Amino acid sequence: MKTINQIAQEIQNVQIYPSTTRVEPNDKVTKLTFNFNAETYEELITGDGFDVIETKRHKKFGEITSSFKIRSIYNEPLTEFDRAVLAVCTSEMCAGNLYTTPNIIYRGLTGKIGDSDAIPYANQLSAILHSVKKLMGTKYTSKIADAFKILGYGDGDIVIKDSMILPAVIVDITVNGQRVENAIYFDRESPLWILADAKSQVIRYDA
Repeated sequence: MKTINQIAQEIQNVQIYPSTTRVEPNDKVTKLTFNFNAETYEELITGDGFDVIETKRHKKFGEITSSFKIRSIYNEPLTEFDRAVLAVCTSEMCAGNLYTTPNIIYRGLTGKIGDSDAIPYANQLSAILHSVKKLMGTKYTSKIADAFKILGYGDGDIVIKDSMILPAVIVDITVNGQRVENAIYFDRESPLWILADAKSQVIRYDA
């Protein structure tokens, strides 16, 4: 059985039409995930979980909470820059693109969609790749089934265990006729996107 990376390597030419619409999760969990200070983040990645108030005033049950925990090979907290990179990747997936590139991410971050001359400087490229790898190296586990059932989100039975925040692999492929190093292949959706979409807590705007 071939691995995802082997399959990706065999693809000779990938066509990508970058998304012109930014699509991103906008729920409490996502906002919290990218806004921990160093001390709290250290407690998060070594602790049993972090409680999130989904609603304070449920007419029958009062305060409804969910929880999540994070494990990462990186000790540095996730930042708003990481959230922005994830948002571009999510937008590409929602547009039907299974692949993206550091250049496309850069153009998505800067609003220069479709500008083939917009290329990141070396330090910008390094920052983007570091962010992608940090998102790929951060494992997210949620405990939300009970809260989702009470609040009627999704099918009320969503359970995500040990999914990376950005489930992807990095490959060298041909994109739109040009050889690209460090292209990103998405093998499934981000758990943050799945849960926020189930809650209808998503924002869309012109990239």
